[in-house]
Amino acid sequence: MTKVLELFGEPISSGGQESVVSNIVSHMDLDGLHIDYLTPYYCDSDRHRKVVEDRGGNVFQLNQEFKPGANRFPLAEPLNAFFREHLYDVVHIHSGSTTFLAVAAKAAKNGGAKIVIVHSHSGVEEMRMKNRLIRRASSILMRRYVDVYCACSREARLAKYVPSIWKKVIQVNNGIDLARFRFNEEIRDDMRQKRGISKDAMILGHIGRFCHEKNHSFLLRVFEQIVKREPESILVLVGEGETGDAVHAQVREKGLDDCVLFAGKVDNPEDYLQMMDALVFPSRFEGMPVVLIEAQASGLPIVASDAVTEQVRVVDAFRCLSLDESLERWADAVLESRELDRSCGTRILKERGFDIFEVATAVRGIYCGKSTEGMGRSSE
Repeated sequence: MTKVLELFGEPISSGGQESVVSNIVSHMDLDGLHIDYLTPYYCDSDRHRKVVEDRGGNVFQLNQEFKPGANRFPLAEPLNAFFREHLYDVVHIHSGSTTFLAVAAKAAKNGGAKIVIVHSHSGVEEMRMKNRLIRRASSILMRRYVDVYCACSREARLAKYVPSIWKKVIQVNNGIDLARFRFNEEIRDDMRQKRGISKDAMILGHIGRFCHEKNHSFLLRVFEQIVKREPESILVLVGEGETGDAVHAQVREKGLDDCVLFAGKVDNPEDYLQMMDALVFPSRFEGMPVVLIEAQASGLPIVASDAVTEQVRVVDAFRCLSLDESLERWADAVLESRELDRSCGTRILKERGFDIFEVATAVRGIYCGKSTEGMGRSSE
């Protein structure tokens, strides 16, 4: 039995990173594998806990205080203590923090792991000197303690790894269950009916953690422009996070209480995508946002910032705009999306390697020590 630890550098909550990992684990052939989850912080997601526990695994949490952007070096000792008590053959480390990837890799290898994998799931808003210095310092530990480098996109690779490592990085697409997200008009009508929303109402949406990078404040300013032109429009916000209170306050200040629906954390994002007419995604930076893969599988038109990687775009109904563009131009693009066909992107997504069954099989191969030669590498 090969023991595998999925180690998260952030809380196990409602973020895309956790969803990607649980999606892979739930579609993987676990014959001969035992998988556990670990976070230095906390797990408040029953869904992710259920994924691993239903498959015979455990969720460990070290209950450290989570401070976004804080120094991760103090986590070395709690991680060392954990690995003194728990031995794993494979440790797969996921984080938006370059420092955490390095610190955790050292702790895992010193704790006896045969295969240590680091996995970058996000880009950076701007590659400043500080980012370059952190990346360079972290690479010293990575070179010594990491066996396999992974990233979900070119941007995620550039953000976490130094140039001399780039050719070694395996691109692991954020795969999804394509059939689950295929457009279904009955679900669309039912979701609207339950909330008293007419079939003809213009519903815009966003699915993602309430945090700085998702840029909800910009989204609300765009929506304010749309409501001026289309007063019956509705905005559905799915997710929770540290900026949630500020977003609620902004909605109240703008008098949008009656046309913004806060759905919170949900276990059925596919149903919310069905009820929408367009997904608006003005992120400041991204890696490979899985919700945009899901939206394209459902044929949902997308208006996103140009900070989103081109690798995620597979259908024609996908517009990218700069955050420097006017709010009016963003509103134009969103309203124009109503004229686009809701074409299904599942065939193209499968051809591009976003089928979760294929992704899970590839990741299982890494866990089982199969050669990574010939696997997809991030393009230069």
